[in-house]
Amino acid sequence: MNIGRRGRGRGEFIGPGASSITGDTLFVIDEGNRRINLFLTTNGNYLRSVRLPVRVINRLAVDNKNKTIYISTPLWEQPIAVLDYSGNIIEGIGEWRSDKSVWFRASRGGRQLALYHDRYLIIVLKTYPIIRFYDLINGHMNELNLESLPVLKPRLNKIEDKYSNIEPESSPYITATLFADAFISGDMLYIPFYGAEKSILQLDLTNLNMIKIRKFDFANTNNTEKLYFQSVSKIDETFLVYKDIIYTFINPLCETQ
Repeated sequence: MNIGRRGRGRGEFIGPGASSITGDTLFVIDEGNRRINLFLTTNGNYLRSVRLPVRVINRLAVDNKNKTIYISTPLWEQPIAVLDYSGNIIEGIGEWRSDKSVWFRASRGGRQLALYHDRYLIIVLKTYPIIRFYDLINGHMNELNLESLPVLKPRLNKIEDKYSNIEPESSPYITATLFADAFISGDMLYIPFYGAEKSILQLDLTNLNMIKIRKFDFANTNNTEKLYFQSVSKIDETFLVYKDIIYTFINPLCETQ
């Protein structure tokens, strides 16, 4: 099923970006038109658009129950802005580090977002080995630092080496990514990462003391240990919506407690 095409009309895109599926609704960022387009996942029909208050959006998560949208953007005074379904900023979440320049925010401030049980916003930093858990009810923020995880260290060293040799004021925005994405299936948080080929972090959100690093393949097999989730891919400005197997786990690479 194809959704959207290039243009500025209803349901069209100029520079499609991150997406989120909530219930039977697909939310897709349209950077060029500065909006979020909404579609039905059952038939691809266009529903409506939400106007964005800022242009650059890294990632979004949607709470359909409370009609709120969480966006990660370097152009807001806080790392995460909370919008209502009309596109108005309700509040912000988190704080920038001491370096609050736009270069820093754009290059190192990206965050992957996922919503867990409509209560916890999972915030995965793209260039740091840090996962944050924000309680949407009481406002508490907890943090899990994975710096000591051996499988991440080679990539972390490369990231720090790369940024240490850059003059921020005279360089374009550069993102050396550690965590490529974050999504939830059941009680499991899955985070594909760079540094180990075809590997993914698996965290049990009911027991954060156990972390598995799993090997995967892009294969549609009869293996019983598969991860089903909804995803969106970009091909020539047209969206292809999948409800299919994306990662098929081969075996655990290692486990740590």
